[in-house]
Amino acid sequence: MANVALFTDTYHEVNGVAKTFRRMANEFASRGERLHIFTYGERQGTEDLGSVQVHTFRHQFSVGYYEKLRFEFWRNGGVLQAWRAMHTTQPFRCIHIATPGSMGLMGRMVALRRQIPLLGSYHTHLADYIAMRSWPLFAGGLRERTWAMLRWFYRPCRVVLTPTQATHGELKAAGFGNTLDVFTRGIDTELFSPDRRTRDREGALRTLYVGRIAVEKSVEQIPAIVAGLDVETEMVGDGPERGGLERAMPQARFHGYQMGESLAEIYANADVFLFPSRTDTFGNVVLEAMASGLVPIVADAPGPRDYVTHGENALVCPDALSMRQAILDLQARPEWRAKLAGAARDFALGRDWRYAVEQLKGAYARVASEA
Repeated sequence: MANVALFTDTYHEVNGVAKTFRRMANEFASRGERLHIFTYGERQGTEDLGSVQVHTFRHQFSVGYYEKLRFEFWRNGGVLQAWRAMHTTQPFRCIHIATPGSMGLMGRMVALRRQIPLLGSYHTHLADYIAMRSWPLFAGGLRERTWAMLRWFYRPCRVVLTPTQATHGELKAAGFGNTLDVFTRGIDTELFSPDRRTRDREGALRTLYVGRIAVEKSVEQIPAIVAGLDVETEMVGDGPERGGLERAMPQARFHGYQMGESLAEIYANADVFLFPSRTDTFGNVVLEAMASGLVPIVADAPGPRDYVTHGENALVCPDALSMRQAILDLQARPEWRAKLAGAARDFALGRDWRYAVEQLKGAYARVASEA
C-alpha cells in the first residue's frame, strides 16, 4: 500500500469518528500496513503501533468549538516540522484529510503545496449541527455558509469517502462535484456481545441511549418517548443537554462517558436501543447495540436507516410518537423482540472491520496511482 498520512482533528476523544480511526489504526497495524496519523491531544508524543504511528500534538493558540475539540488560530509549526522530516525520509504518496478543523486544514495545505494526491472523508453533518445550535433566525444562512466552507475544504480531493450511499446523495445535493465512494464501518463483535449480559431477562424492559447528549442528537425527544412507560431508561454519554434530561427523567440512570468492557456490559444488559438522531451520517453506536443483541429503534433519517432493515433487525420510526409505540409493541410481543434482537446480532456479525479497511486501502491505492 502507498505511504499515507492521515490528518484528523479527533482521534483520542469519545466520539464515532475517533473510534473509527482508532479501530482502523489497529487493523492497519495488525496487517503491517504503513500509516502515519497526525492529530491533536492532551499529551504530545508518538504512539508506535508497529507499522502505524500516531503523532499527537498539543494545541498552541486555540479556541474550543465543540465538546473537547479545539481550533488553532494559525498553523502549528511543530506539525509542519514533523511532517517535513517524515516526507523527506519516505515521501507520502497520498494524504487523507478527515475533518475540516485545524489539523485537516494542515493536511490540505501540505498536500496542495507538495502536489500530493488528496483524499477526503466526510463524517459529520456539520451544517446541520451549526444550524441546530444557532438562533432560528440565522439557522438557514449559517447552514448554507457551512456548506460553502465544506465544498471549499473538500474541493481538491480526488475522492471523498462517505459512510453510506445515502450520504452521497446529500453531498451531491449540497453541490459537491467530487468523485464519491464508500468507507463503511465495522464492529468488534467479541467486545460487543450479548454474552456479556448479567441481568435476568424477566422484568421491565430496559431502554438505552448512547452518544452525545446534545440537541443535534434529538435527545430532547427521549423524555416524551418513555414517559409513563414501564421501562428502565439508561443514558450513556455527556453534553450540554444532560442537566435538562436529568431533571425531566429523574428515574433514569445517567452513566456519563463509558468505554471498553464497561460500555459493552451496559449494552448487553439493555433490551432496546433508542436513537432519535436525524443528523448522523452512520451511527456507530447503533451497530454496537446490534452486536450486543439489542433491538434498535432509529429515526427515519439518513444514517442508521440506510443499513438496518425495518421489521427485520430494527424498527425505523418517523417521529417520537412512533418510537413510543414501538417500545409498547416490543413489550407486548417478547418473542418478536427476541427474533429482532437475534437478527440484529446476525447482521452485526457480518460487519467486519477487515472489509471496511479493504475499502479504505483500495481508495488510497486509486488516489496514489493518479499522482
